[in-house]
Amino acid sequence: MALSRYGGVTGTVHVNEDFENINVALNNVAAENDTIKSNVNKAQSDIDNHKLSTLAHEAQNIAYEGEVSGAKNVKQGLDITKQRIDTLILESGNSSPEVVDARSSYPVLGGRLNAFDAQLADYALHKNNKVTDIGGVHGLSIETGTWLPILRDINNNPLSHTMQYGKYEKLNKKVVASFFIDINGLNAASGQVVLNGLPFIEDRGYVYSENLHFISTDANLEMVEGMVTSSYLTLRIKRVDGSVSPMTTANMPTNISISGTIIYFTN
Repeated sequence: MALSRYGGVTGTVHVNEDFENINVALNNVAAENDTIKSNVNKAQSDIDNHKLSTLAHEAQNIAYEGEVSGAKNVKQGLDITKQRIDTLILESGNSSPEVVDARSSYPVLGGRLNAFDAQLADYALHKNNKVTDIGGVHGLSIETGTWLPILRDINNNPLSHTMQYGKYEKLNKKVVASFFIDINGLNAASGQVVLNGLPFIEDRGYVYSENLHFISTDANLEMVEGMVTSSYLTLRIKRVDGSVSPMTTANMPTNISISGTIIYFTN
C-alpha cells in the first residue's frame, strides 16, 4: 500500500480497511481548495483595483499604436499632438500680419488675452476703491490733529498766554493749520515775536497762504500778517499810517488775541 499526495491510500486496500487515511486525504483536499479560493479572490481584487487606479500605468509606460506618427507610447502621442497644435497656432499667426500684431510680445494670442483678463480683474478691484479711501490704492493720505500755538521771541522766551488752541488737517503734503491765541503780557520776552509750534516743518519750495485776524485795543493797529519759515510763523504788523514792520515786544499790544488759518506744504 502506498500513500497518495493527499495522504490517502493506493493499491488494493479496500475502503473499509483504511478510513483514517481516507479522512486525512479528504481534509487535505478541502484545505487546498480553500487556499486556491483565497488566492483567486485576491487576484480578482488586485485586477479590480488596477482597473480603477489612475496611477496604475504612467503614460510613457503604455504602448501606443495609432495615427500620431513617431509615437511609441501614450506620452509621446500627447506631446507630439500638443507640439503640432502650438505650431499650427504660430503658423496661422505668422500668415496674418493682423494676428501677429495682436499677439504683441506673446508667443500665442491666447497668452495675451489671458494677461488682459488678469488686468481687467485687477482694474475691477482697483475701481472698487474710493479716491477718498485713506491709505488706499489711490495714494490718499489724510491726517488730523491738534497743535499748540505759542508766541515767543527769537530767543525762545514765551509770552504770557491766557488761551492757546490749534488744530490741523494734513492732506498728503498740504497742511491746513488753524489756531486761536490770546496773550496778556510779555513776561521775559524781548525783541522780534514769532508764532511757534506749527505741526509740520514747512517746505520753502511750495507756495503757502495765511489769513490772520486780531482783536486789540490798539487803535493804530490795522493788520497782522505772517510768513511761514520752517516750523514757525514770522509775524508783521501794519498800522493805520501804512507802515509795516516785524512784530516785536516793543511795538505790539500787550493785550491781543490772534486767530487765523495757515496753508502751507511740508516735505
